[in-house]
Amino acid sequence: MKPTRFTQDMIDEYVRMGYWGDNLISDYWDRNAASLPNMVALVEEDVRITWAESKKHIDNIAASLIELGIKRDEKVAVQLHNCIELFTFRLACEKAGVVAVTLLPNFREAEVSAILKYTEAAGIVIPHEFRQFNYVNMIKKLSADLPALRHVFVIGDDVPEGAISVKEMASQKVGHPPDNFEKTRFSPFETFQIATTTGTTGMPKCVEFVSAVRQCTGKVIKNRLKITENDVVGAFAPAIAGGCYNEVYRASPMAGAKIVLAKYFTPEEILTLIEKEKVTVIATVPTILIRILELPDFEKYDVSSIRIVKYGGAALPYDQGLKVWERFKRPGLPAYGTLDAGTMSSSFCDDTKEKLLTTVGVPLDGNVCKLVDERGQEVPKGEVGEVIVNGPHCQPGYYRDPEATQNAWSDGWFHTGDLGSFDDEGRLTIRGRRKDMILRGGQNIYPLEVEGILLQHPKILKAAVVGIPDPKMGEKVCGCLVLKEGETLNLAEILHFFKEKGVAAFKIPERIELLDDFPLAGSIKVDKKQLRQDVENKLRQEGALTSLNNT
Repeated sequence: MKPTRFTQDMIDEYVRMGYWGDNLISDYWDRNAASLPNMVALVEEDVRITWAESKKHIDNIAASLIELGIKRDEKVAVQLHNCIELFTFRLACEKAGVVAVTLLPNFREAEVSAILKYTEAAGIVIPHEFRQFNYVNMIKKLSADLPALRHVFVIGDDVPEGAISVKEMASQKVGHPPDNFEKTRFSPFETFQIATTTGTTGMPKCVEFVSAVRQCTGKVIKNRLKITENDVVGAFAPAIAGGCYNEVYRASPMAGAKIVLAKYFTPEEILTLIEKEKVTVIATVPTILIRILELPDFEKYDVSSIRIVKYGGAALPYDQGLKVWERFKRPGLPAYGTLDAGTMSSSFCDDTKEKLLTTVGVPLDGNVCKLVDERGQEVPKGEVGEVIVNGPHCQPGYYRDPEATQNAWSDGWFHTGDLGSFDDEGRLTIRGRRKDMILRGGQNIYPLEVEGILLQHPKILKAAVVGIPDPKMGEKVCGCLVLKEGETLNLAEILHFFKEKGVAAFKIPERIELLDDFPLAGSIKVDKKQLRQDVENKLRQEGALTSLNNT
């Protein structure tokens, strides 16, 4: 399937420059099956599967998809948690020429129905049940309104009547020669996956992925983290999208590194896996990492095998970054990007501690990042501007939506909506979302900065800062806080703390909200839109707001 934004001239240019190549990611699994046949590729709980076994499963599933009559460029949705089939089924789709439409496991009827209709998916692969939610019942409920949906694939042993067992697909012998996928497999320059956004601005968008782009990024990440076949990479966030996608789904098979899958992301599960499997590279997101750092009995686990703690998907405040170094005695490496645009910048495993704590590294090889003001003019070095990007790591656009693609990629650059600044070495620091920036009496306040100060308070576990309407100043700062167990806190204590820190008065929170936890967008980021709405609703109930435009 031809990607929306890419032209042949663009493809030829990036190939000529050496950024894009001819391989598919499944080719690396084939190579590892030949060169490392008995080495473990994937670990899921007590199940271990080698590279040779993985290839057999991938080829059998791909052949089964073809025998079922699923045609080239048809869509099959993949809604799976971290499991072996999340890899083998998607790689099989790549060989069979079937576009995998990846859905977050926490999507429910509204999102799943909309995406299946929009993509006209011919099938969906799901668990029967996970985290006390019955996916089979959900699809049964939706199927009458999904005429294109012909096949329901179910992983595990509990496969209901009418569904197709992925376990049997992976193990059975099929008529299609398992190595004869030359007529069906995608080229590196075709859309092979449609990824869905978390939907914080409405229904999820469908972003096209091209293998050449994803491999280009995977190679840079592998090199910057120095991942080799001797590494053990822990997928400690949803591997279906964001956070650990590049390290786990791309860089690890390129290097031949073993992949260890966490399913539930509890601190105890993750630390047990690190100790048991001797994990060397953690790949996760800040929301999960913070829970690990705060575990009271962290010290009872052996984490000495770790050499890198890599995180992405959201910013990690400075104080929490320090805790990574204190707990793991190893560096925490940030990366920066968006699902819509792709990975933009990352750090190197031998960067200095201060650079790792204060920046998200430098643009990936070939990427060009600029900072612009509201008029689109590039700002001087050191000043804050909106991050825009272009380059070989960027996505081709939105599926079946050329208008949205054109709007997002106006003048050939993707406008992220994020604010950032460059230092003298070209390292990028993210200041927050443009839409999250608080304008109080003409003063710009960057929530990430205030959150970093709040997190230095000994009673605070998590902090999220949002702007709320104020009739005199336009906006004021509200600190949404999750306290450590057994603690209490009031606004007067916050005011005293900020004054002791010598922080400018206009940045000090003028309201705090104490919460049990924060709402999340896609299990990765704090949903600040929901937080802001919740606080505004509370203000209305208190009579502090007589009218308010929704943001």
